[in-house]
Formats: sequence, C-alpha cells, structure tokens
Amino acid sequence: MPAHPHLDFAPEKHGGERDGSAPQGEPLQRGFAVLLVLLVAGYLLFDRAFAWLHIPKTPLFISEIVLLVGVAWTLTTSLPGRSLMRRSAPIGLLLAFIVWGAVLTVPGLWSFGLDAVRDAAIWYYSLFALMVIMLLSSKRARLRTALDLYERFIPLLVTWLVIAAVLTDLPVVLTVPDSAVSVFSHSHSLIAVQAVTALTFIWIARPDHMIRRPGWHAYVTSVALAAAILSGTQARSGLVAAVLGITLAVVLAQRQRGQMLVFLVVSATAVVVIGSAFAAGGPEFVDRSVTADQLRENVYSIFDPDNADAQLAATAAWRQRFWSEVIDDVVHERLIAGYGFGTNIREVYGYQKETPPSRNAHSSHVTIFARMGAPGIILWLATWAAWFWNLMASRRKLLLSGHVESAGILSWLVVTASMVLLNAYFTSTLEGPQTAIWLWVIFGTGAFLAYRYRRSFRRVL
Repeated sequence: MPAHPHLDFAPEKHGGERDGSAPQGEPLQRGFAVLLVLLVAGYLLFDRAFAWLHIPKTPLFISEIVLLVGVAWTLTTSLPGRSLMRRSAPIGLLLAFIVWGAVLTVPGLWSFGLDAVRDAAIWYYSLFALMVIMLLSSKRARLRTALDLYERFIPLLVTWLVIAAVLTDLPVVLTVPDSAVSVFSHSHSLIAVQAVTALTFIWIARPDHMIRRPGWHAYVTSVALAAAILSGTQARSGLVAAVLGITLAVVLAQRQRGQMLVFLVVSATAVVVIGSAFAAGGPEFVDRSVTADQLRENVYSIFDPDNADAQLAATAAWRQRFWSEVIDDVVHERLIAGYGFGTNIREVYGYQKETPPSRNAHSSHVTIFARMGAPGIILWLATWAAWFWNLMASRRKLLLSGHVESAGILSWLVVTASMVLLNAYFTSTLEGPQTAIWLWVIFGTGAFLAYRYRRSFRRVL
C-alpha cells in the first residue's frame, strides 16, 4: 500500500483515456480547474469584494460564470467518477437534495424570475462538489497539486486576514468599481473560520513540515490565531466556530498534540494582551473593542445570554424570535414544500434592517428548512451525517494501517466542514458563494477520498 494512498489512485477510465488519446472535453476541464482555483483563492482573500463582475448594470456573480464553464465541461464529456456517484451514500443523498431543490425552484421561476434563481443558490452551489469529484477522478495528480497550492497560499492568506480584521470596519473610501463595497470588506466570522482552517491544516494535515520549517510554522500559527481572536471580538459566531475547530484539531491530532496546545495557549495569550494594549492606547476602529474584556463578554453572551451586554443580548433575542416564527409557520403550514424560492423571507416577517437587504432567515440551516420544507432539511442533515461518518470511518482505518498523514487530511476536512456548518447556524453564509463554494469543495474532496480509501482497503485487507 502506498504511503499516501489519497495521492496515488489511478483515474477512472473515461472518454478517450483507454487508447491514450486526450479525453473529450479536456480543454474545458483544464479551464474549469484553473478557474475554480482562482475563484476559491479570490473569495478567501476578498470575500464580497470578489463576488461579482463589476460592470455597470451587469449584476453577474463570478461564481455563476465558473459554474457554467463546469456545466459546459460535463455536457461535452463522459463523466469521470461515475462509480463513486453511484455507490457513495453522501453523494447519493446530495443528488437527492439537488433534485428536490430543482423541483421547488421551477414554480418560483414563473412567479419571481431571477429572485428565485438567486435564492436557489443554497442548493445549486452544491454542484461544485460533484465537479470536484469529477476533476479528482479524472487526474490523480490534481489532489497533490491542490494541497501544495493551498499550503503555499497560507502565509499570504493569514497575513491578509489580519489586515482585513483591522481594516474591514474602517470608514475607508477605497471601494470596488461600480459598487459601494470596500476593497477591505470581509466578514469577521469568515475571517475567524478561514484563519483556523489554515492553522489546522499545517498542524494536522501537514504536521511533518513543522520540523523542516519551524519558523514558517510559528509565523502561520501566530498570525492565524491573531486573525481569529481579533475577529472573535467582533463576531460571536466566528468565535464559536473557531473554538470548535481548534478543539477538534487537538482531539484529532496524531502528532505534536502537546506542542500544539502549548503553542496555542502562548500565542493566544500574547495576541489578547497586545490587542488589549492597542485598543487602550489608540482609537476604537470597530463597533466592539479589540480587548480581552470584549472577548470574555462575547463568550459570556453565548453561555448566559440573559445576563449579557444589552447589545449582544438584543441581537441574540431577535434572531431567536425570527427563527421561532419561521420554523413554527413552516411546521404548521408549509411542511412539505416550505416557502420555495423567490419569496423574501425577511420581508414576510418584518425583520429587514440590513444593508444590502437580506432575503433569508439569518441562518443557512433555518433557510433550508424554510425554503425546502421537511424533505429538504432531512436530506440536508442526512447528507452531512453520511459524509462525516464515511470520513471518520476511513480515518480510523488509515490510522490502524499506519497512514497518519493521510488520516490527517481527512481530519482537517472534518474540522473545516464542522466550523463552516456551525457558523452557518448563526448567520446566512451558505446562500453566498464566498463560503458555499469553499464548503462544497471540501465536501467533494472528502467524499472522493473516503470512497477511494474504502475501495483500497477492500483490496488490501
């Protein structure tokens, strides 16, 4: 068995591969792969500022353009990864989720037009997961390349996330052309999630690299923690997700666990002390101060909302009222089909106070239930339950067979998906491409690896 089985699987035969000729649709496949990498990198760095083409009177998301390229590729070639899509429980459930979403979208197109398409993004972005599986199935070197690219990208990413955490709330005049969006605009909760995602990658997916590059490792860990803590003072959902991610990373780590704990505690303490001193000696750049007191207040508001700061308690209270009203109405009046796609849920309940206006239930999971009813939420939960189960089962077998680094890749995927899904409980993140596409790339990669590992172990054990 190879040292890293996830990097050494042969591609499935499809298209023209049997006779050595170039597979049908190869140029589109390569183009889609490059565009997907650039799309993910752009969203990780620039969030909303990278979301759409900034051409006057052309409100077209970049993600939809890339998705159309992927669709064109799939229509011009025989699909790689067919056996995985037939035999993988997570993929089968995801396909059912996609079909149910499409069925509910059709009526909305007649009544609401483009608004229905906009709302349907919460299910059709999952097509990226299927395309990731097809890309990985068609060429075995792509996974190695993607992981190496992400590792090289991490120092730039965490450095920029710290800058964004400080500058995103400043009243800057530098905006993206044809919009009022600041170039530095970045969701604090997403900063925290992406910072911990990068941190856990170097600790549990590539732990051996710390020995070869200790200075690089220390820099990434410290800066990523700084970004997570700075944003954690501003967004409780990001704070909770970051704590979950670090906790899971410590639990799932197979190497340097003690070292990891010591380094995290020391770095976190230094960041909080420096942040408190900075906030005490300079202007308050944000709505909530960047101090240990604010961090502690955010934690208290999560576990004891009744005695929290008035602003934090009010924010939590209106969310709970909103969610309760939506869930109650769907359970009693719209259990099967929900509201469908096209209805502005925020306007229905009178909770529209955001700029730009929001259309959903301020929780991606509640939005799925509200728009897709009981079948939609059941398929959603079952899809992710099957995905986590498959990855953890494959991880256990890899550890038993001595493939620690391969198991670390699966651990990192589990940590990342857990953080994104938890953050999506508190806010509407999966309705937009900035987070949704990253999550579905993680899903597709994990489903591909879990299936391939299972096949490999069946041959060997």
